[in-house]
Amino acid sequence: MANNEMRGEYPLRRGFGAVLACALMLLGTTAHAASSGVHLTPRLTSVEGGTSQIFSVRLFDAAGGPAAGETVTFTNDACGLFPGGGYFEDVTSDPGGVANISFTADPLGGVVCDVTATAGPASVRFEVVTYTTSQIEIVPATPATRPAPGQPYLLSAAVRMGQYTLYNLEVSVRVLPDQAVTAFFLPPSNAVSANTGQNGTVAFTVQPDSNVGTYDLELRLGDYTRIVTIYFNAGFNHQGLWWVGESENGWGVTVVQHGDKLFVVFFTYDLVGNPIWYAMPSGAWTTGGAGFTGQLYLSRGSPFHSAYNAAAFDPRPVGFAKLNLTDPAAISLEYTIDDISDVKQLTQFPFAEGPPSDPRFDDMWWGGESMNGQGVAVLQREQALFLLLFAYRDNGSAQWFSMPSGTWTTPTTYEGRIYRTVGWPWLGRVYLPERLEVIDVGSYRFRTLPNGTAALDYTIDGRSGSLALSRFPF
Repeated sequence: MANNEMRGEYPLRRGFGAVLACALMLLGTTAHAASSGVHLTPRLTSVEGGTSQIFSVRLFDAAGGPAAGETVTFTNDACGLFPGGGYFEDVTSDPGGVANISFTADPLGGVVCDVTATAGPASVRFEVVTYTTSQIEIVPATPATRPAPGQPYLLSAAVRMGQYTLYNLEVSVRVLPDQAVTAFFLPPSNAVSANTGQNGTVAFTVQPDSNVGTYDLELRLGDYTRIVTIYFNAGFNHQGLWWVGESENGWGVTVVQHGDKLFVVFFTYDLVGNPIWYAMPSGAWTTGGAGFTGQLYLSRGSPFHSAYNAAAFDPRPVGFAKLNLTDPAAISLEYTIDDISDVKQLTQFPFAEGPPSDPRFDDMWWGGESMNGQGVAVLQREQALFLLLFAYRDNGSAQWFSMPSGTWTTPTTYEGRIYRTVGWPWLGRVYLPERLEVIDVGSYRFRTLPNGTAALDYTIDGRSGSLALSRFPF
């Protein structure tokens, strides 16, 4: 570890302990029996400013026995003081070859440094972070799965000071009282603690009751606390077609949900008002399960009306989105695309009165690997369908077509008209719904097949074709 330099947002004050250590090694020519040593205190450790910690090493002679009675010089990089009031101090190893010293961290903290024990050729180095509670943050990890009522939940967290992880610290956790959902830790206890150890993280297994609702966990390190709210809304399903409302009519968001996984597409307009779409094909639940976040992509691909070339599919990351999902009837959408950020409040688009009824066809559909990059979102309310074809123009840029209504002409065939829309520039602009232009470009027929697959027959701008579809297994 390079010392005495600027580290992250905390200045590491230049010291002279390492220089002193080198000078001390040059003084005298006394032979030492110690030839090697090991850490007894963890090698990676953290000390709060103004507090003390014992550093211990064990020294061995050339034969592997304890190096007793050795003079051991402890030094540090001016990040704290030893009992004698300096940055270096000598102690003597005990009959077991163990040498101990107390180290008191500088009260200001914010330093990454070394504490080193030296006896002849033997040297043992500790990597130390000194901190104050005003400089640290407990950072909960994103859960692998969405929390569910009655199911054990793993809460893990790291302690950080800027970009640096803090090791060997005790973090406690408890369930705050008087909440709708009760929970305990495995093994049962209302307050437990764990050490960040040498990987810098703690983990607690939480067992909630079966109620739907929320509860708060308090993580604590000294005077610092972090409250984590756990949302148990596993019964919510946000699959559907979402929009802002009449004030931004013409663009929207499709959400397809498979269990804990979401596939999200924004269908909107580019800087000149042409239809464009952004996909968030995967993501992760935020800590506590309150939101889902992922990377957004803008793709290029093969024109939809010609022999499709999957090799031309080229998704480019353009930003991130977060869907806040604490309300089953609403989504708070945060996004950043090409460094432009905004927040939109969405509700379900009511293209039919009630929720989907059986049989269900709402899903993300595709043509398999040979058609990768192109797809059809089918949204459903009652037995009404709303379809969107996500495809590409002749020049390879992304475009979409909407099929907002139709009729079941047979029990397995849904038919209607296809539209291209031209709208107002969406990204970073005040949206003008009155500039929306809806153009009838052809017809479609969505056919459901006995083996669970489907086909989309279409005529768009006089070009006819058919897409063999299956449900996309994300």
